[in-house]
Amino acid sequence: MIALLGELSDGTIQKRLWIDSEDAPNVSGIDEVFHFLFDDTDLGKAPYSEVGRILENTVEADRIAALCKALVGMLNRLGDVPAHAFIADSEWSAVMKLAASALECTSKASIANSPKDSKSM
Repeated sequence: MIALLGELSDGTIQKRLWIDSEDAPNVSGIDEVFHFLFDDTDLGKAPYSEVGRILENTVEADRIAALCKALVGMLNRLGDVPAHAFIADSEWSAVMKLAASALECTSKASIANSPKDSKSM
């Protein structure tokens, strides 16, 4: 999830992976984003149900919910179009900001919950 949020929040990565396919044959793109959020998990439909499983807390769920709402709005408006159409859309910068906010929140939670280095104790 953190890697996906990283892709969603970084235009350079999107161009490199989604448009130029520089990481082929690894698959990455807007389709994978939607599949992860809405098909593979309940993050897109019921993010609060993922607290304690994928998400650490309701703050993370709030941010994922806002991101998913924006993505669904774009999908409803644009339809099933290639990644470059999403990236070129005037609302994409807002999606990237929402993804960055979710990434910041989840990254902080991951760091706070990581095991302490036994050498530093």
